[in-house]
Amino acid sequence: EKFGIEIYAISPSNEPNSSGTGWNGCSWSYTNLANFCQKNLRPALDKAGYQDMKIIFGEHSWWKAGVTFLENGLKACPDLVNSNIIAAAHGYTLIGNTEFVQSPLCAENNIHLWNTETSSTDTYDPSWKNAMQWATTFHNYLAVSNLNAFIWWAGARPCSTTGENLIQLEEALPSTYYYRVPRYYTFGQFSKFIEQNAVRVDVEAISSETDKLPEDLLVSAYVKDDTYTIVLINLSQKESFSTLIEIEGVEFQNMRTYTSSEYVKWKHKKINPSQSGLRSI
Repeated sequence: EKFGIEIYAISPSNEPNSSGTGWNGCSWSYTNLANFCQKNLRPALDKAGYQDMKIIFGEHSWWKAGVTFLENGLKACPDLVNSNIIAAAHGYTLIGNTEFVQSPLCAENNIHLWNTETSSTDTYDPSWKNAMQWATTFHNYLAVSNLNAFIWWAGARPCSTTGENLIQLEEALPSTYYYRVPRYYTFGQFSKFIEQNAVRVDVEAISSETDKLPEDLLVSAYVKDDTYTIVLINLSQKESFSTLIEIEGVEFQNMRTYTSSEYVKWKHKKINPSQSGLRSI
């Protein structure tokens, strides 16, 4: 209240699978945590007048195991799906891994699925190659796991041995110098331009030669009202791609591109339509 901050959601436990760590915590089984949220936390919030405050359920350390934790918890306590919850897990697995699983129960019950904590805890790597590996990961969480929200840990901090930050600070605080680590820009290709409450829509290739996108080209698209956002990732270090962009059933006047590479960051360009009305990218 002092700072005018309205709390949107509350999580009862961070990484309930973690014990014996270097920080204070509490271990929960999925059944105990689900029952606590449904039978204790939700009634207490409602009684205090916080019916609109959401409960973040889950927050297991690792994505694939975390989704299993969510699914098992929702099965153990079926009424939880009606208790104004957000389902969440963390993503501490190797970047670029192939285990970007979905949660069928969340989809069936229209429960939003969040990744509430991910960063790189391995060797410090401020390279553009690392940024592109993360671009693939961001795409896969949204387009494969059907994620609704993604939170990076941590935004700005001194990191000399790990890749946990997006902004590098000096070791001695308060810092007088900082720089943006390259993954800051690939993260921004999603967080800076996709509208809040946008809906992801299907993308397909239409060609006389092939109906598949090149393996090194990842594409996802998002719609909010009259705003269409398309994120394209070229993973090839040797090949460029040219494509014509069409939004089915929609005529639009203005299109802008924001390009990030090893050499430019969010470079802005206006794209004019071709004679056919399509945009060449």
